[in-house]
Amino acid sequence: EHSSTEVSNGVAMSRLHHRAYDGNLIGISPDLQIVVSDRLRSMKDGLILDALKHLHGQKLRAPSRHDLRPDKERLAQRFDEFLSSS
Repeated sequence: EHSSTEVSNGVAMSRLHHRAYDGNLIGISPDLQIVVSDRLRSMKDGLILDALKHLHGQKLRAPSRHDLRPDKERLAQRFDEFLSSS
């Protein structure tokens, strides 16, 4: 069992991105593609939301070392949660 403090259990994010991720406004697929929820994309509320909306379809840059990359299974589980909340 992996502990939550292992590198493979995380993705480094700013506070804004972390809150959007926790709130299922953005999701990350197992292949590191960023998906912005329809709910967020339909909101019209200024520059911060626009900055998040522009992430849709972009890919995260993964570390070159495989042992520092996020675990694909954990991303898949979390992405399923994101998709089911939409």
